[in-house]
Amino acid sequence: MFSSILNNDAELRLLEVRHAERLFQLTDRSRNYLREWLPWVDFTKEVSHTKAFIEGTLKQFGNNNGFQAGIWYKGELAGVIGLHGINWANKSTTIGYWLGEEFQGKGLMTSACQAVINYCFQELGLKRIEIRAATENYKSQAIPERLGFQKEGCVRSSEFLYDRYVDHYVYGLVKEERSQPEAPHTEDFYCDEVLSGKTQVTKVVETENVLAYYHTRPFWPVHIVAIPKKHISSFITLNDTDQDLLLELLGVIKEVASKVTEENGACRIITNLGDYQDSKHLHWHIVSGEPMR
Repeated sequence: MFSSILNNDAELRLLEVRHAERLFQLTDRSRNYLREWLPWVDFTKEVSHTKAFIEGTLKQFGNNNGFQAGIWYKGELAGVIGLHGINWANKSTTIGYWLGEEFQGKGLMTSACQAVINYCFQELGLKRIEIRAATENYKSQAIPERLGFQKEGCVRSSEFLYDRYVDHYVYGLVKEERSQPEAPHTEDFYCDEVLSGKTQVTKVVETENVLAYYHTRPFWPVHIVAIPKKHISSFITLNDTDQDLLLELLGVIKEVASKVTEENGACRIITNLGDYQDSKHLHWHIVSGEPMR
């Protein structure tokens, strides 16, 4: 039976019929919030509707066609994540997810998606995973972007939401991209790999002299790195001629940190020195959530 421990406070567990009341109450409390991007909310009017949904997901699991798991946070049901069926001929699937309004900003969904991705590639042996998000649903788009998915295109009028059609971005991740966890060995990963273009990254902010991007091997659910495009070994090797660059770098860090805090409720800004610094290039981590490893 599928389950996964995310951290000390959170875990994934397969939905069971006994969870119907809790899941309905979560849906009902977040009804207006969820309705913006989910088409089924108005059709979930009583506990029996949620119970029927869970019964269907258990049949899905029994038929080896995916699963739907509850996201549990400090003993409370916080949301749902699962697979929209499995195409076994092509070894592919699509992940879907939602989180109750009161549980936003805790890094839960990124951690949950990472766990499901690992399960799909390692346990199910799948080749490809998709995530789709409405083109104006920026919070949902941020999850595949920070997990290394590639934005592959746009499906027009993909879904009808109550009174309008919405377009969807398609994000894809293939197993080979996920199975290269170790960064290339180099004294300056940022110059040798990122700034050279050898390692592709998802950019968050870019100015003339500074780049901020989603970490290629995130340690936190939200993990963004900000670096100067000029080689500077570390914070303590900055000299007087670098003052303008430092101000530009701090401006980017402030912009990114403000966005992360707005979306997740909190963030940390970290830089490393001496033996703590693996790559000898000044860099700052803007992070949120509990460490994932």
